[in-house]
Amino acid sequence: MKAFIVKYIRQLVSIFEAILISKREYYQSQSQLTNAVHDLVEEETKHHDIEGIACIILSKDRVMQLHSLLETYEKFVSNPAPIYVIYEASTSEHELSYLELSRILNRKSLDITFIKEKKSFRKTLLELLSSIKTKKTFFLTDDNIFISNVDLSPLSRINPLKKILSLRHNPNINYSYTSNENFNPPNFKPCKENNQLLEFNWFERESAWSDPWSVDGHIYSTAEVLVLSKISDYRFPNSYEASLKSFNFLMNDRKGVCFSKSVILNIPLNIVQNEYDNLSGNISTDYLLKFWNDGFKLDVSFLEGHHVKSTHENQSLSFVKR
Repeated sequence: MKAFIVKYIRQLVSIFEAILISKREYYQSQSQLTNAVHDLVEEETKHHDIEGIACIILSKDRVMQLHSLLETYEKFVSNPAPIYVIYEASTSEHELSYLELSRILNRKSLDITFIKEKKSFRKTLLELLSSIKTKKTFFLTDDNIFISNVDLSPLSRINPLKKILSLRHNPNINYSYTSNENFNPPNFKPCKENNQLLEFNWFERESAWSDPWSVDGHIYSTAEVLVLSKISDYRFPNSYEASLKSFNFLMNDRKGVCFSKSVILNIPLNIVQNEYDNLSGNISTDYLLKFWNDGFKLDVSFLEGHHVKSTHENQSLSFVKR
């Protein structure tokens, strides 16, 4: 990545963050920043030119929840993408649980690589994104699960520099669990590239419908997300997602696309970070780890085909032998 362009972009970003400027200067700087990012993305695209999609899962101390995600991924996803799990374990007991899960998955058909976080989340993420050669990438968090069938192959034909495809949205989403508010969905029309998809305008409505940057199942250009990851400051996944949202202006001319039913659902049973006080359940990771060590898994089977009205739902789950 050209160092002088990166330095220029950081200077422009500092204008937004620290200096009072006029409306005219703001839009001028925004235009300059957009052009600079596009130049970097165009250059970076040369290194990510293989057709297809990669999946990055972010995980910390939640092997039982991660197991549910991977088990439902195997069940519902056709033409699956290779999976890279960036994980952090706060104790040796949690570390051993990831090693056990890795051994379990060796008997499965999934193409999955576990990457232990080293030195920092940012460094680990940048190294991984730089190594991915596919044109497209999507993120998941370990408290996601798949609830509907999806074929990833035709989705790779959607150009993420023009349309952002969300696996978590559907036209009936009208409530936010995290902010406890209701809202109206946007207007929809059929997507030309895929008649199974619906197209909408980002920012036409508020809350989840004005949130094109998410680590919960949105498909991006690998080159673009790598460029933004390089020029942004963040420490952990939550501040990483927040840093991506600061580039919402890049999405002004892009459409959103989704299925008529949500493909994934986020089940926030607990919280494992201290960057943001996100709303969640209070089931501790150590409590879940005890059941995992006793040979149990979460029973999420009743959520197959679930009608989702919020991207996050704190469901009551039970345990079954795995």
